[in-house]
Amino acid sequence: MKFLELKIPPLIVMISFLITMCIISRLDPFIFRVDITISLSFMFLGVIISFFSVVLFKRSQTTVNPLCPDESRTLVVQGIYKCSRNPMYLSFYIWLFAYGVYTGSPFAIVISPFFIIYINVFQIIPEEDILLKKFGESYLEYKRTVRRWI
Repeated sequence: MKFLELKIPPLIVMISFLITMCIISRLDPFIFRVDITISLSFMFLGVIISFFSVVLFKRSQTTVNPLCPDESRTLVVQGIYKCSRNPMYLSFYIWLFAYGVYTGSPFAIVISPFFIIYINVFQIIPEEDILLKKFGESYLEYKRTVRRWI
């Protein structure tokens, strides 16, 4: 069975991590105080990255549906996609990290990188296989020149 057949949207995965972080932060005895502007700054960065990522996909008239990468019409390689092959997923991680910082829970912050591991295995690698079949050498060149995350 292909991993994408599991059909768990990355947004749902991110929300699941967020709920887990919320629960853990309430149980964490090692809470520290952080100025909320730090957390809000990360959150704002995530919003900006997500916004411009979606705008570029829409301008290219290609799908933003992560469950249907085979419906991609074009390979988006401009703008933020020159720095990261997965800026939408990067923005999700930044939101999780921002929330962890907001809670002041070291355990919640430590959980956030597991989102990257999960998304790599169950979303990005299967997506990359599909995009390689669809776009061939141009996707291989893109993979050689742009990192998966940052």
